[in-house]
Amino acid sequence: MNLHVESTLTDKYQVTVPDAVRKTLRLKKRDRIRFTVLPDSSVQLSRADVPCYDMHFLVLVAEEVLRHIELHPERFPVASSALRIPPTSGRRRKRRYRQAKRRLKKKKS
Repeated sequence: MNLHVESTLTDKYQVTVPDAVRKTLRLKKRDRIRFTVLPDSSVQLSRADVPCYDMHFLVLVAEEVLRHIELHPERFPVASSALRIPPTSGRRRKRRYRQAKRRLKKKKS
């Protein structure tokens, strides 16, 4: 997506961030922004921080992915080997699945 918008530099070297850019970056008042000067002398504007609620969401997603890998290692062969979870088959897999299911029920209780 390429979006080209212009803004004017004031006498105090201040710039108003256009509405389209604010909405795209989800900026609110008092948010910090980062200016990155690239080798070709262009400037990249981005959010300077990741709000804690976004980080919390990422942690929840990561935990959910790891839970799925633990429950169904056969579905994630690359992740299983990277996490050193040996892929299993047959009765052993069913037993691990039941054990994982019991653990989840205990956590929810």
